[in-house]
Amino acid sequence: PERIEAKMAAMALTAEHTIAYGIRHLDELVDEGVINELKLIDYGANGGMPLQWYHEGTFDLEDEEALLVEATLPPGCGYFSFSLTDRMFVTLDWVHAQTSLNAKQASLDDDGVLRVVISGTDPGVRNWMDTTGYARGAVQCRWIGSTEPPQVTARKVTLNALDEVLPSFMARVTPEERTAALSARSVGAQLRSLW
Repeated sequence: PERIEAKMAAMALTAEHTIAYGIRHLDELVDEGVINELKLIDYGANGGMPLQWYHEGTFDLEDEEALLVEATLPPGCGYFSFSLTDRMFVTLDWVHAQTSLNAKQASLDDDGVLRVVISGTDPGVRNWMDTTGYARGAVQCRWIGSTEPPQVTARKVTLNALDEVLPSFMARVTPEERTAALSARSVGAQLRSLW
């Protein structure tokens, strides 16, 4: 019983420190002005995996706004993933909502650019990420395999202006296709192997 009690106490401290780190990290990004934009973060100096790059930033969006992220992937970048978090750096509900995207789920446009739209309202594009009602949170992008990081930009746009700024060839989805994608996401989460 003493060992179990000690381990439970250590687990509580780990959870507390992890949440405190997330809050502090996002506060630092906001203090640096990384709002509705992304910056390159180098985790390699702290033991991160080689040939892995991160871009992180915060979003601060009104109901009628979206964050458009555009990335040009360098040669060798064979994998990427995007995720949204709340202000404590806790990942938003990826089981029931499209709050994350990876290289299998997203698509590059015909011009080779990866475009992702982040908003609380579904704009009907394949590469949409749902803020699930959060006006503020974080965006984290991970890229693997290239010797150089991707070139990434982000800009806030209104949902009404999306058709003016997105190329006509960007992959779109119907409401039925979105429902099917969300269903597949939920089923996949339930069948996911646990480590």
